[in-house]
Amino acid sequence: MIECKTRGKEYKKYVKETFTHKNKSKENDGGQIFTYLQQEPKATKVVCYYASRITGNSLEYKNAIIHNKEDWADLNQEERFNHWSKTFETIKILVPDIEEQKIVVATVLPLEAEIAKFPKELDEIPARK
Repeated sequence: MIECKTRGKEYKKYVKETFTHKNKSKENDGGQIFTYLQQEPKATKVVCYYASRITGNSLEYKNAIIHNKEDWADLNQEERFNHWSKTFETIKILVPDIEEQKIVVATVLPLEAEIAKFPKELDEIPARK
């Protein structure tokens, strides 16, 4: 599951929330991204926050990936968070046989007119090419 966020403040907010979100019992449960693992614990292989921008002819993106583990299948959200290494992966999301950027561009590329409307603050975060 890939959760697309607006580049900049929103992306940072949700990545940070993963480490700070408290449930009703005041225990850290990993926030939004871990709720996805709770919804489909056996079928979900990966959960990820994703943000991108287009600069010239290139797509720059950021992602924060958590791979679901088989031994997490019967855990609740809080237990999953406690078993997680507390380290996001940032390399590959998708199947190795498919070039990642071709899929990403096909699914997130906005119309050129829409790109012009993006707020300037989105440019504040350095991105990977």
